[in-house]
Amino acid sequence: MKPLELKNEIAVVTGGANGIGKGIVKALLEQEMKVVIADIEKSVLDKTVEELSKFGEVSGFVTDVSDPVSVESLVDHVFSTFDNCTLLFNNAGVGSGGGGKAWEHESNDWKWCFGVNVFGMSNGVMAFVPRMLESGKPGHVINTSSGD
Repeated sequence: MKPLELKNEIAVVTGGANGIGKGIVKALLEQEMKVVIADIEKSVLDKTVEELSKFGEVSGFVTDVSDPVSVESLVDHVFSTFDNCTLLFNNAGVGSGGGGKAWEHESNDWKWCFGVNVFGMSNGVMAFVPRMLESGKPGHVINTSSGD
């Protein structure tokens, strides 16, 4: 199998404004990819884009991965700007925030976790993959998540 040529290709990283996602973004920029960071926290997103722009072409798009409409907006932005997505990293993930024992968490903690960690990934796959396939170009989806 021929390795995927990454230079000047397009990558999208959800949850890319900090943590593991930020590390992924930096690694992709080092491969000379064009990267779109999708994150829900605008202030952190803007700071990360500014910080990493010295490594290559990077932009940010505020996205709530738990909301299919928000993810569709991201897809529309990526394909109208670049006409392609070679790598999609469904990386956004959260812990419950409740700490302690799972049975002591509030119902909304569980809903939030599943909304981001499970449905966020499926929203990304359902929104991006059809458009990636339509492009006729090689592409890959990498799913990571948090568990709590």
